[in-house]
Amino acid sequence: MKITINKTEQELNDGLNLKQVLEQMPNIPESGIAVAVNGDVVPKTDWESRIIADGDAIMVIRAFYGG
Repeated sequence: MKITINKTEQELNDGLNLKQVLEQMPNIPESGIAVAVNGDVVPKTDWESRIIADGDAIMVIRAFYGG
């Protein structure tokens, strides 16, 4: 399947959940992030149950501190 992560197209196997997709991305940390799929924020508690489909757009936002 083809998906987009932060505006970069990725080719992945079908049937993956959001957690599995994020684990395959080497530059995405496990904590300190918020994730939206097709514009809808997905709570971390739902990452394992949210199945990613062909054409989905995932946006990962990293939290940072400072001023």
